[in-house]
Amino acid sequence: MDFAFTAVPTESGNKYTLGVAHRNQKGFSRVSGFEFETYDGAQARADGFNADIGLAKLEAWKIVASTMR
Repeated sequence: MDFAFTAVPTESGNKYTLGVAHRNQKGFSRVSGFEFETYDGAQARADGFNADIGLAKLEAWKIVASTMR
């Protein structure tokens, strides 16, 4: 898998949404239609989507980390 879902701040910065991180590409793309009050809520949804596509938490973390190099 070359992408993973992750929690990211909304553009206004006061809530959270989902983002898609692509392996070894800087940054992320926001996913429209999702808004969460907390980071934990957004990350729980991201973890669920990653699990749905067969991506383990560790592998998702590695993909997200690769976007920060």
